[in-house]
Amino acid sequence: EIERLRREASREIDSFKLQLFKSSNERFKLEARKIRDEERSRMDKYEQEWMVKHEALRMEHEAEMKRVREEYLETMELSKKQFEAEMRKCIDQHEIDLEYSKNSIEIE
Repeated sequence: EIERLRREASREIDSFKLQLFKSSNERFKLEARKIRDEERSRMDKYEQEWMVKHEALRMEHEAEMKRVREEYLETMELSKKQFEAEMRKCIDQHEIDLEYSKNSIEIE
């Protein structure tokens, strides 16, 4: 009878140990999953912050390139107008000189 009670007690203890192990193992899995989820969430947050910063820098660079391009076009347009004015001045002077030369030849 004592032997039977010992075996029953041993089985109950083993059953309790198994339940305790299963419970502990399940808590460990849940905690590990929670840690992985938190880490994934943290990395997603860092990635999102990096993307926002990268997009802001890209927009700044595009704005700077647009400004430089516009300044270049304005400078080119101004240079073109100055060149055309100088050319017109040279042409006018040449025409005046030609007319003067014609008149000089006719007078002689």
